[in-house]
Amino acid sequence: MEGRIAALADVFDALLSDRSYRPALTVPEAVELIREGRGSHFDPEIVDLLLDHLDDVLALRTVGQVRVGP
Repeated sequence: MEGRIAALADVFDALLSDRSYRPALTVPEAVELIREGRGSHFDPEIVDLLLDHLDDVLALRTVGQVRVGP
């Protein structure tokens, strides 16, 4: 179970992060990709929990981030 949670968290974070080969996706784009993988790539129960608590998940992503500029 822990591995399934970590896998989904890692993919979700990666989708929302800039990469050398692509810019970060928007939250709606990332959510759509996660929904598409529900039941095939990701545990459906964990996807449902992520989406049910999306505001909390997004708030956690900002903890410790340094903002540059105005």
